[in-house]
Amino acid sequence: MDQSLDEYYDNLDRVFSEAASIYDEKIQSNFINVGIREKEVESVVLRYKNGWEVLEIGCGTGEEARKVMESTGCNLTCVDISKGMIDFASSKMKQLGLEDRFRGIRMPASSIGSISGTFQIIYSFNGALNNEPRLLTFFNSLKDVMVIGGFFIVSIRNRFSLGEILADLARFKFSNLFNRFSGEMIVEVVGNGIKSHYFYDSEFMKLVPPCFKLKQMRGLGIFVIPSYYERINSESARSFLKRLETAFTDLPLFKHLGDETLFVFQKV
Repeated sequence: MDQSLDEYYDNLDRVFSEAASIYDEKIQSNFINVGIREKEVESVVLRYKNGWEVLEIGCGTGEEARKVMESTGCNLTCVDISKGMIDFASSKMKQLGLEDRFRGIRMPASSIGSISGTFQIIYSFNGALNNEPRLLTFFNSLKDVMVIGGFFIVSIRNRFSLGEILADLARFKFSNLFNRFSGEMIVEVVGNGIKSHYFYDSEFMKLVPPCFKLKQMRGLGIFVIPSYYERINSESARSFLKRLETAFTDLPLFKHLGDETLFVFQKV
């Protein structure tokens, strides 16, 4: 990474803070993103038990936090590198009457070891950890703040995306076919670009400490990636793609081919 860590974190803060006020609208207008996030939230809600403490890493505007809190009644601590996102999420929770169960902290994922308390569920979605350059520090801290038997649920952006390959082939963009394989990508965030590192599933799993055992893996955005949603205007086509994604998300081969991969680990 050409930038220093401080410069990189400052840029993340700036870009996501600038995007905070329009981020929800941008996501909600994209039916592929909506479908992916529904599956991610479901993975948390299905494993929640009454009284458990929950931590979200990279909470953004707090939209996933809101859904988890409303579905489970849990207390939820959220961290994000962006002050603008934390402020936006905190304001949203106050408007919804959820502020007593919400704690927002501005920090990078690698600093979670400084949070007071321990958690039964820790989750991070939408490639937030693809933007954390100190992943080994993060995982060392993860062990300290998660109780035995707790779940770590995470989605990461995948180097090998079937949907992107199909889109490049359909547009005869053969020169683009292998760009994503390098792992080093520029991701657009509402008009701004940020450096991000994509992972092969096996590459990411090697970083996860051995005390976390894999319980589930799912492919998300297998056939169409979120950046191509505008090309699909027919409601029948969108409905078909949603059913197709649901049918293939857990299949042994296809779960490795999504725009994102969703992992569920349990600490033992």
